[in-house]
Formats: sequence, C-alpha cells, structure tokens
Amino acid sequence: GGDIAELVQALVDEFGASLPSAPAVADLKADFTSLVPLAVIGEMMTMRGATAFPDWYHRIVAASVSNVTGDPEVHARGVAARTDLFDWLTPEIDAKRARPGDDLLSDLCSIEFEGEALTNDEIKSFCAFLLSAGIETTDRALVNLCCELIAHDEQWQRLRDDRSLVASAVAEILRHRPPVQASIRQAAVDVELADVTIPAGDKVMVLLGAANHDPTVFADPDVFDVGRFADNAGAQFTPAGVNRGFGGGAHTCTGSLLAKLEMERALEYLLDRWARITHAGDPPPLEGFVLRSAPELRVRLHPA
Repeated sequence: GGDIAELVQALVDEFGASLPSAPAVADLKADFTSLVPLAVIGEMMTMRGATAFPDWYHRIVAASVSNVTGDPEVHARGVAARTDLFDWLTPEIDAKRARPGDDLLSDLCSIEFEGEALTNDEIKSFCAFLLSAGIETTDRALVNLCCELIAHDEQWQRLRDDRSLVASAVAEILRHRPPVQASIRQAAVDVELADVTIPAGDKVMVLLGAANHDPTVFADPDVFDVGRFADNAGAQFTPAGVNRGFGGGAHTCTGSLLAKLEMERALEYLLDRWARITHAGDPPPLEGFVLRSAPELRVRLHPA
C-alpha cells in the first residue's frame, strides 16, 4: 500500500519534471503516460535495470493485444522478445528463489498454491502477461482521459477547483472511453441473453464499451462527467461497481487498484502544474477496436 504509493508518486514526479511548458510541445504519451506504468511494473518486478526491458514490452504488446491483423513479422518480433525476456528471467528466478527480496518477482518465486510453488515457466508467463496487461491499458486510459479533459475544458476546471473529484474522473474515463473495448469469453453452460441462446462452449465477444453506455444503467451515458461517480468512485474499481471498464464478477481485473493509483497520481500532477492543456495541432483520432485510444498525444502545457 504505502510503499507502492510512494513508488508511483516518485515516478510520476520523475517523468513529469521533464515535461516542457508552453509554448514548447510536450509528447505526453511518449514521455509521461507510457513511462509511468512501464517504470512501476519494472520497479515492482526489479526488471527496470534490464536495458532491453522497454523494447521487450513494446514488441510483446505489438505482437499480442495489438496485432489484430495477425501480421507474421510483428508476431515473430514479439516471440523473439518473449524469448529474450525468458532468457533474462532464468537466472533472476534462480537468484530470487535462493534469496527472495521485497519485490513482486520474489513473491512469485516463493508463494505456494495448494502446497506447490509456481514453476519457472509459470513465473515467466506471468511476467510476460504483466508487460502487456499492466502497462498498455493504463497508458491508453491516461491518454483518453487527457483527450477528454482537453475537449471539455470546463471539466478540467472542475477538477482544478475540487480535487475530491479526481477518483471519480478516473472512474468516468474508464466508463466513457475504456481502453479495453471488448473481451473474449467462453460460455460454460447454455445461456440465454436478449432472446438469443448461447450454447455451452461457444465463444462470445463481450463489448465492455457498449455496456458502459447502457442508458438503463447510466443517465446521459454519452456525456463525460467527472463528477458522475463522486459518491462511489472506489466501488468502480471492484466487482461491486457498475463500471465495466475492468470487466466484472470473478473476471474483474486484478490490477484495477494499481491502475487507479497510477492514474490518480498522474492526473493530480498535471492539475497541480498546469492551468490548461491544449492540443499541438488537430486532436488525434481514436484508433483500435479491442484496445482503443489516440496513438499519440502532442500537447502544449500552459503553466498555472
């Protein structure tokens, strides 16, 4: 809890300090929103010292969740990056098993499930999963949040006037423009939804983005409102919330609270230092289907 919060804050401060104020153009995605979650995972896994760590991340993500067209060259680069990651992890796992430290990789090397320790292959697979699931989504969510706050400067001003709405604003962007728009599930039993029977064993694509705009659940669902969850923001990061940005039920994202912490600290940093943010040029378009956000975020940061 406290240690992770301090780590996140230190990394937000570190990368935020390099952002230039207007009239200079800041590359907010490349130099801030992508670096914070990347460095957090790197520090938690004690992998940040591996010089190729960022390159592994980008190639693995490109070949997995982002390679919807199945480009064979992209896939091959991702497989090569995963191999490099696994080769680097092998001696690290051995060292952590012998002398565990206070980090997530050590925890993976020492925990037991039903009396058995995780195998090396299971630990390596979990580390590869963290690179694609624990970084890319938070980065995209922060990009979407910044884009909406630029488009709705009155919402930005609400947050500058009332920081108690920060958690609600983070929950709202995960409802309004979730970085993960869809998820694949397999029916365990026959089920009927909206007069359609889904046989057991069939796969379905669950559209989380559409669920988050259900007018029977959310009033004015197409309106971006940073105060929408002012009374129950915390619940939106748990199975108890109505927000489906993190999935739901037993499949609720296990990293939701870490994402919440990273996004809140990043947003608070921006609010503290700049009176407003404007696009440096035309607003970037949203791209992607399963993962959806602007591909870049070049802005001008106007000092407070």
